Amino acid sequence: MPVKNLIRRLPKEVRDLARKVRADAVAETNSQSLGGYCGNISRRLLGKLAEIGFSAEFASGDFVVDSEHREPHCWIKSGKLIIDLTATQFSTKKLEFPPIYITHINNRKYSQDREVLTAISNLYLCMASSRTVVLSEEVNVGTLGCVSVRRSSI
Repeated sequence: MPVKNLIRRLPKEVRDLARKVRADAVAETNSQSLGGYCGNISRRLLGKLAEIGFSAEFASGDFVVDSEHREPHCWIKSGKLIIDLTATQFSTKKLEFPPIYITHINNRKYSQDREVLTAISNLYLCMASSRTVVLSEEVNVGTLGCVSVRRSSI
């Protein structure tokens, strides 16, 4: 069963750009689902959106497949919408995602990891207290194109 798609809520220029970014990625990877390319394709779309002056941001966390299964995932947020060009990798016989999936940011399938976003934005954090503690965050882009963080005190 297809999921509800809010693609008409995006301006035509943005829809066309998303279609082009996805088509280019499918051609490059030879994969219709684009499984494992969420980080790369989301960053690519974000760059293209910035070029046309469309406000958006990179987001990452988990895609909630079901109550017992979550997958690391990346997507784009703009206002109150999520733009996901790789949700097709989570399609099943019961739930089919369109090639360009637009949904509300409060969709429970998307669980955003704020620590990862902080790590991407600020690789080094200084915390002011009675003693200064510097945290180093190692940010790794995994094989899925998503980000993992390892935090350690220095």
